[in-house]
Amino acid sequence: MLPSRIERPRRSGPRRGEVGPVPSTLLLLGAGGDLSRRYLLPALAHLQRAGRLPDALTIIGVGREDGDDDAFRQQAAAALAEHAAEVDFAHRAALCRQLRYVAADVTSAEDLRPIVRCADGPVLVYLALPHTLFAATVTALLALGGDSLTGFALALILGTIAGTISTVSVAVPLTVALDRRWPPRPEAPVAAGRRTSSPRREDGAVV
Repeated sequence: MLPSRIERPRRSGPRRGEVGPVPSTLLLLGAGGDLSRRYLLPALAHLQRAGRLPDALTIIGVGREDGDDDAFRQQAAAALAEHAAEVDFAHRAALCRQLRYVAADVTSAEDLRPIVRCADGPVLVYLALPHTLFAATVTALLALGGDSLTGFALALILGTIAGTISTVSVAVPLTVALDRRWPPRPEAPVAAGRRTSSPRREDGAVV
């Protein structure tokens, strides 16, 4: 079981030009899913090997399945052996020692509240969830309160509601930047006398 402490330390956000506090807890929602096993845990193992994963970071996996720390560590070890075999055993084992597990409903603010509040410092939230659970989970994070979580959840909710606007606002500048960095290749000239394919109508007829 996680510590029952519920008080959260007061901390002010960093000023402009200053680096904010390093997260002390990584909250992995959907810890038992395929995304976590195949991608996130192997990525963390590579960070561990590179010396870029803080030793003090606690990684709390949250999922609907019953389990405890030892069971989650065993599952993680098996996943790392399969999907991050290139990382040596010592670093994979070091990562597993940082793992903890809580069985909870990721869409319930009441279930998530004691988990978030047990953290000693900033919390980094990773949603390794199917899209069908995103809206309910983000709403639960919004209900938890706190500047960071509220801002994060609100941004995701607005992005979900105004998906078209946010997609266009991000995609257009990105497309322009990519076009400038990597211009599209010019189309190859059509050889003389070579017939190009004729356009077709929606019913399949050649125009």
